[in-house]
Amino acid sequence: MVFFGRKATADAKESVSHVGFYLGDQKFIHALGDVHISSFNPTDANYDAFNTGRLLFAVRFLPYINKEKGLNTTDLNPYYN
Repeated sequence: MVFFGRKATADAKESVSHVGFYLGDQKFIHALGDVHISSFNPTDANYDAFNTGRLLFAVRFLPYINKEKGLNTTDLNPYYN
């Protein structure tokens, strides 16, 4: 997942305001009203300068599923059973 928003300053904490899924090859999918496939690559036709400029960080969750508290599949989540 890729997280976008406002970077921390001396007066304010970092603030996430938008999330997308990284697809590989510098592309990500996200929705701002409708679904877009955008690119971090400035030479790509789908380059998204706005979101590239506010990218905060990326996290890969798959290695932690069913290994960390609160990150489990629905078959192991008591809410769904």
